[in-house]
Amino acid sequence: MKTVRRPGRALAVVSGAIPNRLLVTVVLAAAVAVATIPAGAVASAAAAAGPVKWHPGHYVSLDGILRAENRDTLMESHRRHINELGNEPTIKGVKIFVQWSAAEGSTPGSYDAGKTMVDQYIRWTSAIGKRLWISFLHVQFGGYDPNNPSAYFPAYIVTGSAYGTTRMSNGIVARLWQPATMDRVIAQLTAYGQAYNGSPWVEAVQIDETSIAVPSGTDGYSTRSLADQYRRGYTAFRAAWPNTGLRLTANWLGSDALMADLIHHCESLYCIIGGPDTIPSEDIQANRIYTGETGGADYRGVLPFASEIQSPSLGGHEGDWTPAQLWNHAMNGNSGAGIRAVQPRYGLWFRNTWQSGPEQRWHTGILPFIRSINGAVYSTACPTAYPGCDTR
Repeated sequence: MKTVRRPGRALAVVSGAIPNRLLVTVVLAAAVAVATIPAGAVASAAAAAGPVKWHPGHYVSLDGILRAENRDTLMESHRRHINELGNEPTIKGVKIFVQWSAAEGSTPGSYDAGKTMVDQYIRWTSAIGKRLWISFLHVQFGGYDPNNPSAYFPAYIVTGSAYGTTRMSNGIVARLWQPATMDRVIAQLTAYGQAYNGSPWVEAVQIDETSIAVPSGTDGYSTRSLADQYRRGYTAFRAAWPNTGLRLTANWLGSDALMADLIHHCESLYCIIGGPDTIPSEDIQANRIYTGETGGADYRGVLPFASEIQSPSLGGHEGDWTPAQLWNHAMNGNSGAGIRAVQPRYGLWFRNTWQSGPEQRWHTGILPFIRSINGAVYSTACPTAYPGCDTR
């Protein structure tokens, strides 16, 4: 048993046991309807279920996006990459990207194949003492087959008159700004939360980044409508995952006021904050809000930050940065440019084996760098917004 002291609150006792599934089920009972309940009430109910799993450190984002059509082949590749980490103490776990088509079948609520997939990843990671981070995707960035949208989304989302997909300038996206579509995302995250919130090996979950390249007015899209649905969605997600890290993948969202409101909302849901990219040359909107750079609240130490390094910063269109440059930016910021440090508790590193030079690749640059800092992050202290931290 350990204790965690939170400012202005009584001493919270963190038990040495994963919260009882029965208690989690009580919290989940009205997970979809919870969208109409204030976030504070949801947070209070979730806090009653116990502490949040807390294993800060560095995680490997496995290459490739899991879809229904590539699941078996990609999983076998991932299994080998996971096994490589068995004797690597500086890596806490792995992150997988799960496209909607891999998580849910062609009809609403068909999650069996997706859960079988997640079960396998938990077996592989737990066998070597590593944690699993799941990114549930409802968007496809970059190249895609416009004649086969069901490769990325369930058929009922593609063809259903209440749902639909929209082309972006850089991909295709389910209409998350529509209440009907967000209802289905809530149902999906609720089903998976009921199955895996109680697993000690699932460290964190997330959905798509807040930046969507769709012109305002297209298929009803606006940054306000997206922000409203994200608020509603995350309230329900927290009810479904009361003891698991819940990441708001925040980067850009129209005005600073909209982003500040969304992050403030997620404070009561004790979310992890942090977008998909670390870019030393750019002062990302969500990072400015999170650090208090814009004059609002400073959430550092209150909500944990996840600094993610994806391919654009490793020789892609955001620059050819080295791991040391990227991590230094996250840890220390750039005072000369007025960019504050986000002080990360998690580092999420793309397992790059194909792009740019040796310094930007996993085996010759990224992993040696993580080893050189002994897997350290800014702090491992329990975030003050958390109802408690389960570190077992």
